[in-house]
Amino acid sequence: MRVAFVSMETTRHRDTDGTRRVERVARHLADRGHDVTIFCAQWWDGYEETITRDHVDYRAVTVSPTVPSFATRLPVLLALHRPDVIHARPDP
Repeated sequence: MRVAFVSMETTRHRDTDGTRRVERVARHLADRGHDVTIFCAQWWDGYEETITRDHVDYRAVTVSPTVPSFATRLPVLLALHRPDVIHARPDP
């Protein structure tokens, strides 16, 4: 199953209970064979739009965690990705 998590921030932006929970659940699903992508603001160096850590893909929606640009770009990226399930985490 293709699972998309939407969380503008990850533990690399701000280490909170919510960001840790998203990454933990994503890893568990990936370990069980699901195709898991976290759509987030970019936290890695370089120009890659997607990186993989612990069998989870992290897809950059924006370069920095800003709500207006994140909200504008997200629907297009999700439509292109075509996930079976979307889990969205409320952000600040």
